[in-house]
Amino acid sequence: MLHEFKDMLESLQVPQTRHAILVHLPIVFSGIAMLLALAAAFLRQNKTLRWLAAIAFVVVLGTSFLATNSGELAEGAMGEVSQRAHRLAHEHEELAESVWMFALGGLVFAGLAFAGKPKWLGPIGAWLAVLAGIAGAGWVANTAHHGGKLVYRLGVGTPHPVQDEKPVTESMLAAITDPRARFFLTDVRPVLRDRCMGCHSGDDPARGLDLTSIDDYLLRDPTYGQPVVPGNPDNGILMRVINWTHETPEEDMPKPHMPPGKRDPLTPEQIASIAKWITDGAVWIDPPAE
Repeated sequence: MLHEFKDMLESLQVPQTRHAILVHLPIVFSGIAMLLALAAAFLRQNKTLRWLAAIAFVVVLGTSFLATNSGELAEGAMGEVSQRAHRLAHEHEELAESVWMFALGGLVFAGLAFAGKPKWLGPIGAWLAVLAGIAGAGWVANTAHHGGKLVYRLGVGTPHPVQDEKPVTESMLAAITDPRARFFLTDVRPVLRDRCMGCHSGDDPARGLDLTSIDDYLLRDPTYGQPVVPGNPDNGILMRVINWTHETPEEDMPKPHMPPGKRDPLTPEQIASIAKWITDGAVWIDPPAE
């Protein structure tokens, strides 16, 4: 139990995980606020419901700020993603930054519901609070939908699903005669799979670079130039970005480095393995079927 609690605390240090937790709070409480406002409008004599509705709008207001703040940190840590993901993240952020207005409007209208004079002001305030609650809940749902597309369609914040592979066994390696191919399977491909293919794979790979097949993109020229030059690691961009030494053509562009964001860089041993693989000709082989 203590180990699991420690893992949970460590997970909260990751901006994406923290945002994934906090973002559910305004989603839940916006629905609660809407229902309480509706109940308070129908049961006008029940002051407790009116107080609960007002408190619920306050909670939505507070949790929306927490979720927006955590979202900004998560966006800063998401690293290299496709232009489509950047556009969707910007739309998601703009939607999230407007949630507080619905919560504040609901709170003001819920306060008007307590008015005794003139007599018409209380009922109007109660029903305006209902409308604010419905509009706010719908806005939050649309904001959450954008966030869901970022995560589940574009893989932002979590690794893209990479096709499961069976472990490379000794019998598989025994059937491979080229030692460079064996080295790629044992020392290089696991690094590319675990540290790179999360973003550089799928239908919309980051920077147009797909590292799942050398025939498609690995030897071609994506946005920044040729990633791998067989026999010469210094001429390819792959080695420069994993060493954090690549310069961009425009001065105002950030220097690309991989893995992006605040993720741990590759270890010296991993970088040395990739450099050796490229120096020896960048021999590529898909995991053989047993």
